[in-house]
Amino acid sequence: MEYYDYFEEMKKDILQYIKDNGIDLGEASRDALDEELWVEDCITGNGGLYYDSETNCMKYLAGNNGLLFEAAEELCVELRTLLLRRDDINRYCDSIIRCYLLYSVVDDIFNEYEEAHRD
Repeated sequence: MEYYDYFEEMKKDILQYIKDNGIDLGEASRDALDEELWVEDCITGNGGLYYDSETNCMKYLAGNNGLLFEAAEELCVELRTLLLRRDDINRYCDSIIRCYLLYSVVDDIFNEYEEAHRD
């Protein structure tokens, strides 16, 4: 089974979102974009509809247990909360990872933009 690289996949999704929505990184605020994307299902799945199907999310999570534990700890998600999500646990865990990585991915995109547009 191929490893799913959350960081790189999110980066692709966010760059596509920026393009589709005509966002100018030279004018945009990191914090404002981060806040906008936090509830955008096509990026984090945190808006209520999730990022993808339960089956696909299960595939994404394979090999990413360490990242999930790190994300859950950082976002203060308790095991009991996860266990209550039996019907959509994979989508919920996928969303936890995406929310956890969001700021880092947005920061990376802005850093690359700034590097490319230095005088």
